[in-house]
Amino acid sequence: MSIRFILAATMLAAASLTLVSCGKSPRIEGEVRDESGKPLPGAVARVEGSTFSSTTDGRGRYSIDYAPGKIVVVFAKDGHLSDTLRVELATKSHFPAAPITLLTIPKDAGFFWVSPGGYVAMEAVGLEESFQDTGTALLGGRRVTSFRANGTRATVVPAGKLRFVDHDPGDQRLFRLGSGRLIARISAGAFGLDRSGVVDTPADVARQVMPDLWIREADLTPGTYAYCTVVPLTMGGFNPTSPAYVFTVGDSVSAGNAAPTVAATPAVPSPAASGLPIDDAKATVTRFLASLPFEEEGVELRTMEPPDAQGSDLVAPITVMHYSTEGDDTRSGIARFRPDGSNGFRLVQVKIDVTWDGDYDWEANEPVRPGK
Repeated sequence: MSIRFILAATMLAAASLTLVSCGKSPRIEGEVRDESGKPLPGAVARVEGSTFSSTTDGRGRYSIDYAPGKIVVVFAKDGHLSDTLRVELATKSHFPAAPITLLTIPKDAGFFWVSPGGYVAMEAVGLEESFQDTGTALLGGRRVTSFRANGTRATVVPAGKLRFVDHDPGDQRLFRLGSGRLIARISAGAFGLDRSGVVDTPADVARQVMPDLWIREADLTPGTYAYCTVVPLTMGGFNPTSPAYVFTVGDSVSAGNAAPTVAATPAVPSPAASGLPIDDAKATVTRFLASLPFEEEGVELRTMEPPDAQGSDLVAPITVMHYSTEGDDTRSGIARFRPDGSNGFRLVQVKIDVTWDGDYDWEANEPVRPGK
């Protein structure tokens, strides 16, 4: 064997050793973060069905050995929801894994948006129901029930793929809200049968991770939405009920990763400076009451007091006389007005003491006509 051949073989072996020592070790490596994107130290990574494990360091980094094949790595830390990494590797090699996020288990009940900066608690609001009857139920009439979210505030989130943590004990459903924060309008015949309605329920993906704790994900376009508790009905279908968690989806480009904001409550003028003359408002309510169909009965507006601000609306107490074959009766109620342009208002609701049969709660859309 020549000296030249021996020298070449020695150099090749040295080069091979150098390449091995400088290469990445055949392990799975990556980073664990919390919901705000910060490194999460002390999280344990464990390969299912083996003794391989690793604990994240101060930078949230881990490095774990494995046997080739189908591999499931489970990540866990006290006070956090666990997560898994699934990968199939035919041979031992270095595998750089995508970052893993372990969400903190909320201490309080509620509904939370997982923003780029962490959890944002969604404000819980109540629901308002209004009814409108069309004829007598037993003679083919129907009752239309409208469900609206109270208030005017809403958390603003970017459009696109969103993740929420649902820690509310109720059965939540996602709704896209209509005008006036309308959640649903449901029509039903006698005894609640033959239900139909106007309901917009976008699709979301829900995964239960603990009792009363769900991860919900949805890909949403701009608009106003709410996760709302629903109650199933014996006859089929459901009714929305409180609470509702309202949020507004904005433009993904303008919202980006900016800090979450809450839409401000629109300024409501005081009754004295509202631009809503009481005489004109009273005439509008009187005209609306006169337009309602009654059989051998009717209502007449007797008094109407100045309105008080409630959210973005003005609500005026009213007193009416109810005429019927069973005798006359005086009842109280409210008239709700909503701003409609510059110094303009519309009558949107008239509600009279619901102890009467029929639950007199009407929706309206009547402009207030000055001087009429």
